[in-house]
Formats: sequence, C-alpha cells, structure tokens
Amino acid sequence: MFRFRLQSVLDFRKQREEQSLAEFADIKRRLDHEMERLCGMMEDREKMTAHVNTIGRGDIRPTDIALHTAYIRRLKEQEQRQQAVIKTVEHELERKRTVLVETVKQRKIIENIRERRFEEYKAEVHERERKELDERGIINANKGGGR
Repeated sequence: MFRFRLQSVLDFRKQREEQSLAEFADIKRRLDHEMERLCGMMEDREKMTAHVNTIGRGDIRPTDIALHTAYIRRLKEQEQRQQAVIKTVEHELERKRTVLVETVKQRKIIENIRERRFEEYKAEVHERERKELDERGIINANKGGGR
C-alpha cells in the first residue's frame, strides 16, 4: 500500500491555500462593494447636476444655486475619498493574490513530489510482481522438467 511520507505537509499546504483563497474572496467582495458605492455616488452627483441644470432655467434664487453647487462639490469630494478607499482595497487584493499564487505553487510542488513517489511505488510493485511471476515460471518449469 502506498504511503506518502509528506502527506501531512501536503494537507497543511492545502489548508493554507484554502485559507488564502477565502481571504482573497473576502477582499474581492469588499472591492466589489466599494465599487458599487462609488457608482452610487457618481449617479447621485450626476442626478444633482442634471437637477441644477434643469432648475437653472427657471426662476431660482442664487442661494439655492450656491447650496446645490456646494452639495455637488461635497459629492465630488466623497467620490475622491471613495476612490482612495478603492485603491487601498485594490492594493490589498493584489497582495492577497500574490500570497494565493505562492500557496498554490507550494502545494503543487508537494503534489508533484507525491505523484513521482506514487509512480516509483507503482514501478516497484510492478517489478516485484514480474519477479514473482518469473520465479513461479522457473519453479513450474523445474517441476515439469523433472518428471
């Protein structure tokens, strides 16, 4: 029966890979969420800009225009802060991607060793079986030739 001496190492590396993958997925979900927030902010700003353009055609007080303009400026500032948040999350995602790629490589190294060892084991078993059959053939030939 085949027994791989480094099986515990392989199991550990698989566990680390799963953990890295989960962390990567969490950060990816966070990035998606932050991107959705930015899109919502941009839509709000575009709607407000369109509203200001619409009301600017009618009778409107200058203070109302100033309030709307200040609100639009605030929305732009929020967008800029959100873009900074997104950049930070993107960098974090890239770091996790690097870690994930490295853990996959480490697992594959051990799996390749396992495969080589298994092939060697199969070759050894095959060689033993061939020798046993040869010995049986010799024994049977000697038994049959001695009569």
